[in-house]
Amino acid sequence: MDSKEILAMMEVLSQQRGINKESVALALEAAIAAAVSRQMNIPTSGEEGAIQVKINRTSGTFTIYRLTPKDPEAVEDIYQIPELPEEDVTSEELPALVFDRVAIQAAKQLIMQKVREAERQQLADDYKSQLGKMVFGTVKRFTRSKDAIILLTDRVEAILPYDDLLGQDNYEIGDEISAVLVNIDVANSTNQLFLSRTSDDMVRELFAQEVPEISQQIVEICAISRLPGIRSKVAIRPKDHRIDAMSSCIGLQGKRVQAVQKELGGEKIDILEWDDNPEQLVKNVLANPNVNSVNLNPDSHTINVAVPQEHIGEILGRNGQNIRLATLLIGWEINVMEEGDAKENQIQAMDDLRSSFVEILDADEDLVQDLLKGGFDSVKQLGYAPIEKFLRIDGFDEDLANEIRNRAREHLLSSALNTDGNAEEVGGVVGLMSLKGMTEELATKLSSQEISSVSDLAEYSVDELEEIIPDLDKNLSAEIILEARKSQPIS
Repeated sequence: MDSKEILAMMEVLSQQRGINKESVALALEAAIAAAVSRQMNIPTSGEEGAIQVKINRTSGTFTIYRLTPKDPEAVEDIYQIPELPEEDVTSEELPALVFDRVAIQAAKQLIMQKVREAERQQLADDYKSQLGKMVFGTVKRFTRSKDAIILLTDRVEAILPYDDLLGQDNYEIGDEISAVLVNIDVANSTNQLFLSRTSDDMVRELFAQEVPEISQQIVEICAISRLPGIRSKVAIRPKDHRIDAMSSCIGLQGKRVQAVQKELGGEKIDILEWDDNPEQLVKNVLANPNVNSVNLNPDSHTINVAVPQEHIGEILGRNGQNIRLATLLIGWEINVMEEGDAKENQIQAMDDLRSSFVEILDADEDLVQDLLKGGFDSVKQLGYAPIEKFLRIDGFDEDLANEIRNRAREHLLSSALNTDGNAEEVGGVVGLMSLKGMTEELATKLSSQEISSVSDLAEYSVDELEEIIPDLDKNLSAEIILEARKSQPIS
């Protein structure tokens, strides 16, 4: 391959494949280096160094170098050598080679392989900013497994798996379609862009499209729970309290929410007001006047809802849909019970809490009773409530308050470091160490920030966790949050 052929190849491949010339040049360098290595019979062990090729982007001429590690034991194979710092390798320029027919053919095959890899990477780079966003395309064809191949542009295809279509979707070839980009798989040689119409983000994006107050970030979507194609719950709140968020999302005569429902094939959508208080949020989510009481257990992340016997079916909803969506949206396990059972359950829960306080604090029942009367209803609250809350209790001073807080924190830290995957400490605090990817150092850091259980961690987003632990790796953060959420009960 002479310089003219290389320049021509860079130009043609760049135009035909829609990738930049630099990516093509890098692919050519890798392919020529592989051809040289093959012709020179250089072993992959790295003991004889690695071949590196540098192409002059202007003239098309190329220079061949042999890179030899100064410490051969520092590398395991030939592919690690070019990644070493310059000061750790010896670079030797080699004379130009006359390639034989086999080497030229192998180089051309490798060039196309490298160009396809560059093409996939270019596609990923172009679309990574659209992850979680809605894209539009045309149905090009269907696979044997009924997955839809969607043409996004003249050159770009995406796949919409059959399982990510709504049950009522009935698209044909040539139909226009909207979906959310949920994954980019660079390593996949067939499909790199994966779409979904069942993702929660589909609902979020449709509301952003139909409701200017959401797209302008005047109204915030705080949470979405969804049974795709059947029903969704969307919790919203205004960032400016002068704005009527509910009216903004519903629209005049319901036109805005109806437009979202139409795109989702008639999926029923409940819009509700978000509240940071889980008790009030439960009432908003269930939206039923027959809810008589809501009792929370923060340690076990459970909520007991008391309703008259004849109204339990209304709360549960058809096939349990309503309570499932409420549980998914709030992130707490919701138990719906008849009023009499709820009272008994509340008494039992108070007895259990009293016993756990006595055991954890190693305190007498009179002191624990004072704490309960003072509004302390969880071990976490004992550990992290402000001193002032303790001092409001008759007979409590600062020394006693600090002693109680220290004992509660010791218990929370011990629970967080519990390595038993099925462990559930007194008070319902599941050990953070049961999560895949968790380390003792990280669990200790989390516990010091009042994140002492799996259920605590499940409530955080990656960005929120980064704010309180800035040095935490984002990938690890995403992994442990996902594991925590997977472990949460769904009813």
